[in-house]
Amino acid sequence: MGGPNRPEYPRGTHHLEFVLRPRKGKTVILNVVNVHSMVAVGEIKWWGAWRKYCFFPQAGTVFDTNCMNDINEQIERLMKERREARR
Repeated sequence: MGGPNRPEYPRGTHHLEFVLRPRKGKTVILNVVNVHSMVAVGEIKWWGAWRKYCFFPQAGTVFDTNCMNDINEQIERLMKERREARR
């Protein structure tokens, strides 16, 4: 999955997987996928109004604290990568 130009995004809990979408713009977009149903439950992408990555859940989805912690870890990772790339 990873490589020199494509970082690996860890699976998270036993419920979520983070899948890197092909880039169309300047920022990364991750699909957040339920590993049991293989259905996307949301995405993590850049939100320009807040100048940070945010989670955009699909309507009708529910997340426990473990899932939200995993999503937050991915957002923090993306923000760190962005800061490091700007140096």
